[in-house]
Amino acid sequence: MTTTHQLGFAEMTDLRERARRILRDHTFDETMDAFEQGNLDLERLLEELHIYHAELYIQQQALNDSRHITERALARFTRLYRELPFPVLLINAQGHLKEGNAAAQRLLPFDCRLFIHLAVEGQTRVLENALLDSRRAGRADCREVRLRGQGNSIVTADLRLIRLPEIDGDEAEIVCNLVDQTEQVAQREDLVAANRRLRIQEERYHVVADFAPDWAYWMGEDGRFRYVSPACARITGYPAAAFLKDPELLSRIIHPDDRDGYLMHLHGAHATHRFKPMRFRLYTRTGELRWIEHLCVPVTGDGGRPLGHRGSNLDVTEKVRLETALGMASEVIDASSTIAFHWAPEPGWPVIYASPNVRRWGYALEQLLSRRLSYLDVVHPQDCVRVVAAFETFIQEKRDVFRQTYRVCWADGSEHWVDEETRGVFGPDGRLLYFHGIVTDVTEREQAERGLKRQLDLQALVARISSRLIDVTGDTLEQTIDWSLERIGRSLGADRSYLLRLSNDHKRMDMTHEWCAEDIRAVIDECQALSLEHYRWWAERLAERDPVLIADVSALPAEATAERTELERQGVRSIVTVPMTRHGRVWGALGLDAMTRPRSWSNDTVQMLQVIGEVIAGALLRTESEVRLTASENLYRHVTDMMSDVAYSCVERPGEGFRIDWMTDSVEALTRYTLAEVREMGCWSRLLIDEDVGIFNDKVAGLAPGARADCELRLRRKDGAIRWLRATTECVAEDADPTQRRLYGGLLDITEHKSREAEIERLALVVEQSPSIVLITDIAGAIEYVNARFCESTGYRPQEILGRSVDTLRSATRTADENSEIWSALQRGEVWTGEFQVRKKSGETYWEYAHITPLRNEQGLVTHYVKLAEDISDRKALSQQVSYLARYDPLTGLPNRTLMRERVEQALIAASHADRVLALLSIDLDDLRSVNDSLGHPAGDELLRAVAERWQPLLRDEDTLARFSGDNFIALATGLRRAEDASRLADRIRDALAQPIILGEQGVVVSCSIGIALYPDDSSTAEELISHADTALHGAKIEGRGLHRFFTSALNDDLQEQFRTEQALRRAIERHELLLYYQPRVDIVTGRILGLEALVRWDHPELGLIPPGRFIPVAESSGLILLVGPIVVRLVCEQIAAWRNAGVALVPVAFNLSATELYQEGLAGRISTIAAEVGVDPDLLEIEVTESTAMRSIEQAVEVLSELRDRGFTLAIDDFGTGFASLSYLNRLPVQTIKIDRSFLAEIGSGGPGESQAETIVKAIIGLGANLGLQVIAEGVETEAQNTFLINHGCREAQGYLFCRPGPADRIEALLRGGIVEPGAEPID
Repeated sequence: MTTTHQLGFAEMTDLRERARRILRDHTFDETMDAFEQGNLDLERLLEELHIYHAELYIQQQALNDSRHITERALARFTRLYRELPFPVLLINAQGHLKEGNAAAQRLLPFDCRLFIHLAVEGQTRVLENALLDSRRAGRADCREVRLRGQGNSIVTADLRLIRLPEIDGDEAEIVCNLVDQTEQVAQREDLVAANRRLRIQEERYHVVADFAPDWAYWMGEDGRFRYVSPACARITGYPAAAFLKDPELLSRIIHPDDRDGYLMHLHGAHATHRFKPMRFRLYTRTGELRWIEHLCVPVTGDGGRPLGHRGSNLDVTEKVRLETALGMASEVIDASSTIAFHWAPEPGWPVIYASPNVRRWGYALEQLLSRRLSYLDVVHPQDCVRVVAAFETFIQEKRDVFRQTYRVCWADGSEHWVDEETRGVFGPDGRLLYFHGIVTDVTEREQAERGLKRQLDLQALVARISSRLIDVTGDTLEQTIDWSLERIGRSLGADRSYLLRLSNDHKRMDMTHEWCAEDIRAVIDECQALSLEHYRWWAERLAERDPVLIADVSALPAEATAERTELERQGVRSIVTVPMTRHGRVWGALGLDAMTRPRSWSNDTVQMLQVIGEVIAGALLRTESEVRLTASENLYRHVTDMMSDVAYSCVERPGEGFRIDWMTDSVEALTRYTLAEVREMGCWSRLLIDEDVGIFNDKVAGLAPGARADCELRLRRKDGAIRWLRATTECVAEDADPTQRRLYGGLLDITEHKSREAEIERLALVVEQSPSIVLITDIAGAIEYVNARFCESTGYRPQEILGRSVDTLRSATRTADENSEIWSALQRGEVWTGEFQVRKKSGETYWEYAHITPLRNEQGLVTHYVKLAEDISDRKALSQQVSYLARYDPLTGLPNRTLMRERVEQALIAASHADRVLALLSIDLDDLRSVNDSLGHPAGDELLRAVAERWQPLLRDEDTLARFSGDNFIALATGLRRAEDASRLADRIRDALAQPIILGEQGVVVSCSIGIALYPDDSSTAEELISHADTALHGAKIEGRGLHRFFTSALNDDLQEQFRTEQALRRAIERHELLLYYQPRVDIVTGRILGLEALVRWDHPELGLIPPGRFIPVAESSGLILLVGPIVVRLVCEQIAAWRNAGVALVPVAFNLSATELYQEGLAGRISTIAAEVGVDPDLLEIEVTESTAMRSIEQAVEVLSELRDRGFTLAIDDFGTGFASLSYLNRLPVQTIKIDRSFLAEIGSGGPGESQAETIVKAIIGLGANLGLQVIAEGVETEAQNTFLINHGCREAQGYLFCRPGPADRIEALLRGGIVEPGAEPID
């Protein structure tokens, strides 16, 4: 009888589980309890026990069969392994060789324990990387690795390493299969070499053309292209097929201004032109204008048959730009008068460096650097000893800066004044390496100053000579002339000065006076009766009243042979002579000779010499006239008691007027008429000129009896000359007839006196109209004369200042001691020269450079003081401005780097004496660039001034705040007691920026980063202290914004490491060592690959694969990111194109843009150009920017991102949630995607205290994306818990290690072909 049990599924499952526990645990207690309680069918339980036992028996049999099969397979595998014809190695997890099969034993020497030691030198790194890859990824391949073979041979082999799975807890092992490629590689190399030799002539042109950067082509005689290299697409944007199809395309895209020249070059009659390169411009497919350097040559076949021509077009746009920039830079450098030198610390100052504009001096740079010419060789010989002595003092006294002004000789022999400023440059060990000097040409300044001084000296000389000659008498004439010649010679640097007197017949010259310097031979006795006929060349110029200036006597023309012979006989090397004229007639000449060395006098000197000559001539003539007049008067005194030249008496006759009654015979000397001729005229009034007849009628003929009068009249002599005379007249009534009048009078010739007065007036006019300020006082300081220039400078009118004390003009800044010094020098009879301030009528002051000279009378007593001065206010102001700019920042008014360095050095000395702590704070504003970009540079300047105003009150009076450059400030804090004081000061500096700074109508809040270096802990020198503060600042900025950090030696090491990384990265970019890894972005529900993110890696030849975290920060801080970015874009586009050509289903690829790249002008255009060149659609490219990058300048970010979106690119915000973007700003950004930062996902499922907050943030971001219509992607998903959380809260797209690690393109390609990634699958990398 069969019992049927109707049991449900749940009951059946429970029953089976009980049966299994009974067999596993060997206990029935629980089962018996259930049976006794009526909860268990024992019969059914026994049935299930039988069934389960049968299943176990079947499984045991299957396991035994499987074990036998496995043992047989292992035996076969072991035999196969040992007898395989190709080498196989077994390696343990630590890389030790465990064994090798027979083929491996025959091929390789097993004389080492480590697998990597099988490689030859230089290949060890390859085997290390292969071991690492096989451990991580399960397998690794290496091609053509060079290994050590048996008998010291070299084996080239392909290697494949496969990681064996762990068994029963044993460590993993690696099997390495080797394929000996030594013979194949050798054969391949031989085959390649043979093929190259065979086809070198045929293929050379095409190989070079296809791979060279030049755009090469071959054009047939019919004008159609036979071949065009692929480089044409890179240069023009047009593919080679376009030129092959359309032969006119090239001429159409050439710039219209260059097209005719190109066609003439190509088809012109002058075939030789084709061998000369030409340049033209063309428009690329995108409209860009580029410069092309073109060269073409004819191609001929057998028998010289023309086959067209071949040519090359090289893109030289950048070269043209650099040539233009270089030309402009060269012009600026060449135009600069400042030259930089480096001198070795050796005798003669050998030059080890000179800036290129040293060629202004006429010296080749190689001439200086080769030490054929040292720096002291170009210093003027007269200044060399002084310069060397000053430099030795600078070295001995260990001064910081050597400053000196001296002359240098250019290669053309010209002399130039220079200012030198030199400092020593020392190595880390304190050893002097070289001297760094800045040499500035100040010739114009020196010439101007010396010219001004020379002009003032000449004016003073003229004034002194004039004052001496005005009152000269016959007794003092010779002494005064000798004194004047000596002053002229010494002042003008002559060895001889002299006067030449022209004879009355104008045929000869006599030297009348001579002064000679020491050791100069006198020639006055030899220079008598010099024939003007003999010295005709000189005489002709004298007759024309032209000065004769001869800088080099040997260079006189042939027609001056007589003059040159005489001058050379006397030993004269240079000469200047000026005519001495009176009343338009040449009287003689004033001359200067240079004997000891050649000399050249300026035009100003010659003109002033002419004035002196006229003054001397006037004095000589006047004195001679006075001597003659005195002799004549003495002679006449014996004849008449009248004190006049002519005495007369006239009687008035009715109807006839006055007629001469009697007159002395001297009338003939006055008028050249005889006494009889004058009597026939009736009255001497007939000799008067018409203009003076009225004066005669009034002052002479109109006198009443008893009246007396004097007047000055002009008469015309018989020879036509006009003479001045003074008429003294007395009228009396005739005794016989009282109605008749009689005149008694005397006529005195005052012509010479009038000439003297005119001369004085002319000299007064010279002084009055002089460009110099002229002031004359008496010895008590009362002002007696001022000229027009004085009135113009001070604002006083003559009547307002004459008679007043000179102290009226004294400024408040001139001390009593300074004033006393001036008066003491003048009272000693000395000339005082110097600068002082003068007070104007308005109360303002100005600067004068003055010469004050005592004026002596005939007895040698000082009667007056004469001041000749120049207004130098502009020059002083310019000097003060230059001095200010050299030490202060013109924008903020703070000390600059130069002044700050001096104050740091002073503070270090004071701190060492007082045993105090000194802190140097290097401060950078974090946000200046954003302000400049968004509000403009004027707003940035205003921000810098506002910041300086806030920080200045935080420091003590003895502390210093300076601006070094850009947004970098330096604060010097002295008198600190401990390092914590510096930290508190840094906090106050940051807190001072907490309140907004108003720029226009907008408030801006900025932050700052601060680096702190301390004395004596960090350094005891100014330069090192500043450098250490900058290093600390760099460390603070790396850690974030708004921080301050103290200097440590580790920071300095980090900075050095960063520098080395930067240099290595530059080489890596040049050597194309950057490559891309890709990480899939998947639908976390279905596993479908939705996109990829490109991640840059650095394949270092020695260090292997370097992750971006080690070099991207360095690239961003150094600006190299601007080179890395375009490389990444191009590599992404080229990989997409490669996958497309291979038939792989394409998905969008994302890449990151740094902040530096985002705000570069023309970014969208450059990315579009690269995509177009490679042929990739923009919708396959996704551009990611971080939230903080977009917020740095929101307006500009919106503009740039909008342009990228308009061009078809997809945009995403990376690391969302870590920045400070507001919802309003986020809503303005034209992005389609936001990516949740991995830091939030890392907390989920961790069980940590921050898990709850992280979950809330992630849910909020997901909800925010949904509300704004944005796609949300999670980054860094690594656990199933994180994956489940995202699915449960509506985020379906993610990337992370849970799905796939980043990997190279060839490994990602396999995933793309499958299209699906399973969570927890074998990692790729």
